[in-house]
Amino acid sequence: MKKYYVTFANIFMVFMISASFLIAQRFQANLNKEMAKDYAKNYIMLSSSNVVTHIEDYVEQMRVVGQMMANDVFLETWMENEDDGGQHTRAIYDYLRTYKELNGYDVLFFVSSESGVGYYSDGRSKSIAGDADWYTQFMEKDVDVMFDFGTDVDSTGNEIIALFVDCIVRDDDENILGVIGAGMYIDNIVDIVNEYDETIDSDAYIVDLNDDVFTSSYSIFKTVPECAAILGISESDITDNATSSATYIEHDDDMIILRYILSINVMVATKKNVASLANELSYSAQESVYLLTLLMIPVIIVFVILLRAIERRIVSFQNTDELTCTCNNRLFKQRFNKAMRRDYKISKSLVMLDIDNFKKYNDTMGHLYGNTVLQFIAAELKQRAGDKGIVGRWGGDEFIVYLPMTPVDAQKIMDECNVFFQNNDANIRASISIGIIEAENGKTLEKLVKHADEALYMSKENGKARSTIL
Repeated sequence: MKKYYVTFANIFMVFMISASFLIAQRFQANLNKEMAKDYAKNYIMLSSSNVVTHIEDYVEQMRVVGQMMANDVFLETWMENEDDGGQHTRAIYDYLRTYKELNGYDVLFFVSSESGVGYYSDGRSKSIAGDADWYTQFMEKDVDVMFDFGTDVDSTGNEIIALFVDCIVRDDDENILGVIGAGMYIDNIVDIVNEYDETIDSDAYIVDLNDDVFTSSYSIFKTVPECAAILGISESDITDNATSSATYIEHDDDMIILRYILSINVMVATKKNVASLANELSYSAQESVYLLTLLMIPVIIVFVILLRAIERRIVSFQNTDELTCTCNNRLFKQRFNKAMRRDYKISKSLVMLDIDNFKKYNDTMGHLYGNTVLQFIAAELKQRAGDKGIVGRWGGDEFIVYLPMTPVDAQKIMDECNVFFQNNDANIRASISIGIIEAENGKTLEKLVKHADEALYMSKENGKARSTIL
C-alpha cells in the first residue's frame, strides 16, 4: 500500500511541477506579449517622434528662410523698377538662384502682384493667370505664410510633387508687393520616412488629409481610406485625431501611432507588429531568467548613460547660439565661472568686441550675408581662443571672449584677428572694435563685462577697428 502512496505522490509531484511550469509559461507568455506591446509602443512612439521632428525641421527651416526673404529690402527695391527688363530682370533670377543654392531648395520663385508674373530660380518667368489657384487661395486666406503641396516642372518637363512655403512680401506701408516661395520635392520627405522605416523595422505612411495631391508613385503617401484599410482601423480614427499631437491605437498584434503635423495638414502613421517580438522574448525567458537579468543590468547602465549623455547634449544645444554655434549668455557664464576657478593662479583676460558698421551688411547685402559675417567671425574667434578659451555671442553683433592669458597677449591675438577679418582669402571684409581687461579673481562677470564695455567704447570713440586695454 505504501508503494502506491509513493508512486501517487511522485505522479502528483510531477503533475504539480508540470502544471506549475505550464502555468508559469502561460503567465510568462502573456507577460512577454504585454512587455512586447509596451516595448513596441514606446519604441515606435520615439521613432515616430523622430520622423515628425525631422519633417517639422524641414518645414520650420523653409518658413524661416521664406520669411527672411519676404523681409529682405532687395525685393522692395527691385519692384520699384520691375518693368526695366534686361539686367534688372536677371538680378531677380540671380537673387533667387543664390538663395536656392544656399539653402538646398529645389525651386525658388517670386510672384509680382503688380504684373502677375512669376520669376523662378532657374531663369524662367511666366504669367500665373492660367495657373493661379494656389495664389488666389493664398490671398483669400489673409495670412502671411502658407504651406501647401503642389507640382513643379523639372528640367525634362515632368511634373514633380513638392512641398511649398509661400510668404507675403510687403513694403514699409504694408502694401502687398507679391509672394516669395520655396519648394522642396517630395522625394526628400520620402527619404526621411524610408530611412526610419529601415531603422525601426516598421511600416510608416504619410496620410494626405487634403486628399488632392499624392499619387501612387509614392507608396508611403496614402489617402485616408487607403491608410485606414492598410492599418485595419476606421477612417474616423485618422480624421478625428487630426488635432492631436499623438494617438496610440492597438489593433490585434499591431501597435499604431498617429502623429499630426498641423503646418502641412498631414498625419504620420507608424505601425509595428509585436507577435514576433513576443516570441523572441518568450524564447529568451525559457533560455535563462538569470541570464536575462544579467543582460539587463548592463543594458540599464548603458541606457542611463545614454540618457545622461542626451540630457547633456540637450542642455548644451539649448544654451548654444544657433547661428554662430557659440555660447549664449547663460552657458558662457557657467563656463566662465568654471574657468576662473580652474585658472585661479594665472593671468586671465576678458574681451568684449563687436563688428564695426554691421548694420550696413544687412541693409546693403541682405540678412543672409550678415549672418555669414557673424558665422565667419565666430569661427575664427573659436579657433584663436583654443580649447581653454571661451567664446560667446553676447547679443546681436557683439561677442565676449575669455582667454587664460595676460591682457597684452590677448590684445596680440585680437589684433591678429582684426587684420585677418580685413584681409582674408574668403573675401569677407569686416573689422571689429575690441575692449580688453584683466579678469581679476573675486570679481563677478557682471562687473568685468561693465569694465570691458568701457574699453570697447573707447576703441569705438578712437576710430574703430582697434583694441583698447583698460
